[in-house]
Amino acid sequence: MMATRLERMMTTRNRHSSVVDLVNQSEWVKYAGTWMQSWGGQTMKSESQPTNFEGYIKTIHRNIGVIGAAVEARALVLSDVHFRFEDINTGDLSPTPPEILEDVADVIRKIEFHESYGGAGFMWPDRLEKRFVDVRPDEIEILASSRQRPLNPLQALDCKIEGFLHNPNGLPIEQFTLGDVISPRELVYWAPRPDPLSRFRGESWVTSVLIEALIDMKSNAYVDEFYANAATPNMILALDKEVEPDRVRAFRKLFREEYEGLDKAHRTMVMGGGVSATVVGAHLSELMSREIQGGFESRVAVASRVPSSVLGTREGNQGSALNATAFNMMRRLWMGGWFHPQVRSLCRAIEKVINVPAGKRLSWDPQLTLLMQEDAKDAAEITSMQVAAAASAVQGGWEYDAAVKTAMTGNLRHMLGKHTGLVSVQLLPPGEGNPEEDSAPESPPEPEDETPEENDED
Repeated sequence: MMATRLERMMTTRNRHSSVVDLVNQSEWVKYAGTWMQSWGGQTMKSESQPTNFEGYIKTIHRNIGVIGAAVEARALVLSDVHFRFEDINTGDLSPTPPEILEDVADVIRKIEFHESYGGAGFMWPDRLEKRFVDVRPDEIEILASSRQRPLNPLQALDCKIEGFLHNPNGLPIEQFTLGDVISPRELVYWAPRPDPLSRFRGESWVTSVLIEALIDMKSNAYVDEFYANAATPNMILALDKEVEPDRVRAFRKLFREEYEGLDKAHRTMVMGGGVSATVVGAHLSELMSREIQGGFESRVAVASRVPSSVLGTREGNQGSALNATAFNMMRRLWMGGWFHPQVRSLCRAIEKVINVPAGKRLSWDPQLTLLMQEDAKDAAEITSMQVAAAASAVQGGWEYDAAVKTAMTGNLRHMLGKHTGLVSVQLLPPGEGNPEEDSAPESPPEPEDETPEENDED
């Protein structure tokens, strides 16, 4: 495998040189023009990161249950992937996974959390221990390069990722040396949902429901205040206009001490003359919190690509959504529209850092994924129909390989020019009879009846 420009420069002479010093060198600028792309929010010579990974975890993941449940559902399904090498020509899967991917379920589950909240997942291959280690996305800096525009590589057509820096403490770039740079072949970079405004950075799907998430948090805070104030959202107390302000403040303090709070709910309210009470919104249903929450949960299901019936939201647990047929249809849409593309992109990202045998590619065994085992009956029926179609084509006179290929792909072009010229079940040239009839041995002649001669007795 050809070495990158970055690896060619990592000689004994400049391995410990500062990354900034190398950027300022004419040779480095000419061939690499490395610039920094930040994941941690620091000010760098690159695009800024609009979201904060740690802030998402503390604010959204730990406070909004439906988003946390959606991320967990995605992570659990992905962690059930069993990696295998697939033959590019035949599609056959290896019986055992690559050694470094034998016990990777927990790491895959964690990087899905990173991808959901940080836009990308990173894994470092520990080749000595033969395992993968997950890395937080806000600890990684991306180095980009360009030959066309070395001073502004992110705007060049030939811009490419040259390497990564592991910067968990947010140190200035001047403190890093070239020896600290991680090669793209030594770090898995997985960003299945690209940021439309970035060259390399991924985008968190949570960003698309961020406004709804903030509204949901405010709605929950409002409901909390509803119960904290004697289960009444608002009450207007009107005193006579002749009451002095000091007495009004004293009455307000006494009223709160007697009637505000959960421990004082449903008390009989007693007030003296000159005070009129008007309750505004006495029932929680008048706040329409149910409709707001239901709409928010549906938007989370759409953004996360997890069906409402799988996520277990209120909208997904009523009406026709509870029907087994509807559930299976949504599950299949989830598998085909999200799971398969997600796993394919993950396999392509991992392929860059492991040794893939010639003629193979990294794939997975769908028969070992629990959520897809319910489709085994349908798969068996499809296989049975394909076998029947191939047998019918062979009986019609087409070659065996062409018949099987057509049945597998559904493309009749594979049968063009592949007819044997023979017809019928016996595959004989037209006009010839049944070979069994032609080659049947002649029956031996029936023996003549022998009548014993009568002896004349004279």
